[in-house]
Amino acid sequence: PEEFAPSPLWDGVLQASRAFGDTSHRHLITLVTDGRATANHASAEDAAHAAIQTGAAVSIIDEGRTSVITQDNRNAVAVRSSPVLEWLCRLTGGRYYQDPITLNRAYTPAPAEMLAGAIRDQRFHYRVSFAVPDDGKYHELRVRVTEPGTTVYARTLVKGS
Repeated sequence: PEEFAPSPLWDGVLQASRAFGDTSHRHLITLVTDGRATANHASAEDAAHAAIQTGAAVSIIDEGRTSVITQDNRNAVAVRSSPVLEWLCRLTGGRYYQDPITLNRAYTPAPAEMLAGAIRDQRFHYRVSFAVPDDGKYHELRVRVTEPGTTVYARTLVKGS
């Protein structure tokens, strides 16, 4: 059945990021997903690294719900994919949208409306992520432009960059 088909999200982000190649422009990758990433060769970290390297922001429209897996008669585990999806969006400067149906909300925007929002948000919302050589971890600088025509300047934050 379709519900058990492979869903290589991280491979898709990696492939899309590499297809851009040119890092002089800002790129946007938007995923509509149930959050189940299966049959991947790449990890979420690999996908994030490739997106950052090519200047791609990843925005995600998450249609997934929390899955409950029964362990035995008294125990069950709730599994949510959204923390990893949110992390990828936050790290690359994209936006995370959770489908209102999964939140039991009455208003449900059309997927086209959510996609338009993801594209519109990229005009005014930026996040620059970078690895610091000393600790090898990703750090971020958030910039939100609220006035049209505003220019943002920042001093070099890391020695050697």
